[in-house]
Amino acid sequence: MKSGTVEKWIRRCILAYPVLLPAALYATWVFARLSLGRWPRTSLDDPKYINMLVSCAHSFVLLLWIVGLPTYVVLAVFTLGWGLLRCLRKQPHGIKLAVYACLSMVSLVVAIRFIYWDPLSVFEWFMD
Repeated sequence: MKSGTVEKWIRRCILAYPVLLPAALYATWVFARLSLGRWPRTSLDDPKYINMLVSCAHSFVLLLWIVGLPTYVVLAVFTLGWGLLRCLRKQPHGIKLAVYACLSMVSLVVAIRFIYWDPLSVFEWFMD
């Protein structure tokens, strides 16, 4: 596997994760809505016990938090360091890698702030 291919894969992963996290959370909520016939309510509709589809989506979101977040942090910090090192060595695409890493980190902060803002109480329902 070429090194450029690995860099593209890592770049795509660190850019996709901040979008995937809230999207998976809200997809779980929509699956619960479709299963129940109404919007799920906090303290009444546990996402683990609605049906198999919602339970799998719930598990996927937990997997994104528990496994995905540490993996993302390692990949993003590695990409930032690798990009800065390539900049110092005057190698091509160094600044591009560093910018991608910074952009993804800012995107993750925005995604987490959106989840905690919780305009539709989805996170509250999910964690209840």
